[in-house]
Amino acid sequence: MPTLDVSGRYFSFFEFWPSWLIYLPVVIQSLGQGIFHCSIILPLLANPLLKFGGMVGAPKSELWGQAKGQYKASTLDWFIHTLYTGEYDNQITDIKAQMEKRQLVFPVVCKPDIGCWGNGVRLVDEKELIDYLESYPENANIMIQKLAHWEPEADVFYTRKPGQEQGSIISLALKYMPYVVGNGRETLEQLIDQDARA
Repeated sequence: MPTLDVSGRYFSFFEFWPSWLIYLPVVIQSLGQGIFHCSIILPLLANPLLKFGGMVGAPKSELWGQAKGQYKASTLDWFIHTLYTGEYDNQITDIKAQMEKRQLVFPVVCKPDIGCWGNGVRLVDEKELIDYLESYPENANIMIQKLAHWEPEADVFYTRKPGQEQGSIISLALKYMPYVVGNGRETLEQLIDQDARA
């Protein structure tokens, strides 16, 4: 992946807008299309293989389970653990057995199977795993995934209309975690204050 280019502007004008403002045009367009096509649920048909078209409440495992061929091969390995009644030690043993089967090692990324905006996503080592599991109710589905060692994260938005053999990429975003480099003189707070993005 390319390194972060800091020669120009550090962030987009839209980058730090609140989520409700970012999604407002989507809601307006969806309602408009629904009225035009006489179907208020029209936007929920975007992906007919997912509950509510993947717009709301669709488990990640359902979406990722549809992956085939090269996409499946390029996805970081993952599995679902459903919390059950009983000792957490037994659940840890089950999780470690699943990890060994998939050749996963700690730390791993744990996240709720149905998530929103990164809530509940944690990087955990073996000692932190029990604390993570204890924060969820019985029968909750937790996705456990291999940690990626690459930066940045790339979001690729691909669309294909029904009947089309091939779709197209309509948006690509590269996400870099902000960082500062110490110089031995200034405090961390001072370094953060000097960086526009941080």
